[in-house]
Amino acid sequence: MIKRALSWTALAGLAAALALAGFWLLFSTFLIYDDEGYVLLSLQNFSLHGGLYDRVYSQYGPFVYLLYDVLHRVFGFAFTNTTGRWITLVNWFGTAALCATLVARQPRSPLWTAFTLAGTFTYLWVMISGPIHPGGLLALLVALGVWLGAEAWTTGRVEGFAVAAALVGAALALTKINVGVFFLGAAFVWLAVNTAPAST
Repeated sequence: MIKRALSWTALAGLAAALALAGFWLLFSTFLIYDDEGYVLLSLQNFSLHGGLYDRVYSQYGPFVYLLYDVLHRVFGFAFTNTTGRWITLVNWFGTAALCATLVARQPRSPLWTAFTLAGTFTYLWVMISGPIHPGGLLALLVALGVWLGAEAWTTGRVEGFAVAAALVGAALALTKINVGVFFLGAAFVWLAVNTAPAST
């Protein structure tokens, strides 16, 4: 019991260390291209004037703009480089944490949970090259969709699985359509393979 408690405490320490490393990387890296400024300006202009795709140019769907605008109005933050990097850290660490939580509920092993947390976080280090880029939100949404789907599926709520997949898939498609199509396609195939047709 004590050994297990120490293992989970060590995992919490790892999580804190990764979050600190992510913070340091995000707030000490500056690149010569300015994707970050482009996204921040489009978010700010949309929040001030609306007119997405009319007065505000974007390569991405409306969901990311609507979500961040709601958060901006609720929490009162400005669209600055600092805010953009904090949002990126939340997306980055949140994705890793959701993946680790998904693994933790299966074997309940602190070792595999720590491996997943560190592995996912390390794999997504590329987020430092484009703070506030919608790719961070896409990663978080995919991880959230898988986590919600697993929760619904393991408790026998097939309808809950379908609803979660549809909502997350719609949010993904309304951010970047190809990601949404791939996600919804994967969810459909999973349902098709793992459910039997109703008997008549």
